[in-house]
Amino acid sequence: MLIRFRVRNFLSFKEEIELSMVAGKVQQHPEQIVRHPGRQGIDLLRAALIYGANASGKSNLVKAIDFARHMIVDGVRAKSSIPRKPFKLDPASTAEPSRFEFEIQYKGKIFVYGFLLDSKRIHEEWLYEIRAASEKKLFHRSTSSDEINKVEFGIKVSKKELDLLDLVALGTPPNRLFLQESIERNIKHFA
Repeated sequence: MLIRFRVRNFLSFKEEIELSMVAGKVQQHPEQIVRHPGRQGIDLLRAALIYGANASGKSNLVKAIDFARHMIVDGVRAKSSIPRKPFKLDPASTAEPSRFEFEIQYKGKIFVYGFLLDSKRIHEEWLYEIRAASEKKLFHRSTSSDEINKVEFGIKVSKKELDLLDLVALGTPPNRLFLQESIERNIKHFA
């Protein structure tokens, strides 16, 4: 389930904004809350409404989620440009990368996955498991301006599996997400 979604420098969002599905303290409609017992679980809303004045960013929030979903599920072809739409009212924003981040709860665990990108490359990409007192890095990728990937792994795997992960990381085009590449290459650690 979605816990939070954050976006920065995309369409009408210059600064970071957040959509949170965390249930508040008001308990008027308990049937609308998905309860998770224990320290790690977070009580979440079953549904949410986005409302506001015309031209306040409601549709752009949905477009931001859809853009990030498209990058994760479909991606772009190697050597193609990334069709991002940075905040255009500030000329400095067009040169800065856009940021997307999802926080999800899956099978009783909480994960944070996100990426920074511009129209040419993925600058950074990360996947962490959030624990009660710490966070565990599953991977963190950075791509230099000369398009060289560096991926650090925080999972314990055999030497053979690590070699495969390094090979996939090395072969990931600068404009595609490592998460998508690893799933396409049948690496089960990040599926």
